[in-house]
Amino acid sequence: MACEVSLQSLLATLIAISVANNGNGSAQVAGRCIAYVRPATRIPSALLHLVPMPAWEQRKLGELFDYEQPQPYIVRGTEYDDSFPTPVLTAGQSFVLGYTNEKQGIKMASPEHPVIIFDDFTTSSHFVDFPFKVKSSAIKLLTLRDKNEDIHFAYQVLQNIAYTPVSHERHWISKFATFATLMPECKSEMQAIGHFMSNLDGLITLHQRKRLWFAK
Repeated sequence: MACEVSLQSLLATLIAISVANNGNGSAQVAGRCIAYVRPATRIPSALLHLVPMPAWEQRKLGELFDYEQPQPYIVRGTEYDDSFPTPVLTAGQSFVLGYTNEKQGIKMASPEHPVIIFDDFTTSSHFVDFPFKVKSSAIKLLTLRDKNEDIHFAYQVLQNIAYTPVSHERHWISKFATFATLMPECKSEMQAIGHFMSNLDGLITLHQRKRLWFAK
């Protein structure tokens, strides 16, 4: 059943985020917390009159995501050059390790068919919407099981998992796929929030780049 998602609903969500974080209204906190403060049990009662809140349901990450092993996309050589066309990625902090001219085994991600790369050991992840190869076999390539759902929202959910690895093991199958989280039952609500947060993350990135440029 279709449901209408209003601007007031999104604004109420962001106000709730601010309240839930003791007045911390930064955009980055909003982006990372939105999947967890949205349910009515976490929203201050004073906000509930603003707009009716569609139902949310509990789902496991393994029900949300399909995963693919990285072996077909692992780079063979390490003689990188910035003039080469294909980035070699890691799910860690560095993200882009370099660029390769290898022609085979490229994961053809795109804005229409994005992928989330997940580090099986550190549990860090990145959203990727361009063709790439990977360096490590300790990566899972995640896509949505239901293509009608919103991968931007799903990525925010994944980023929001409060888990710190304490052992050197592969975490997707043993841990993360079993974690349960709250998701909108209404796909249009999921898409609206996902689109909103994708735009917000883009603005954060642009602002950070401007700060780095002015700092030079």
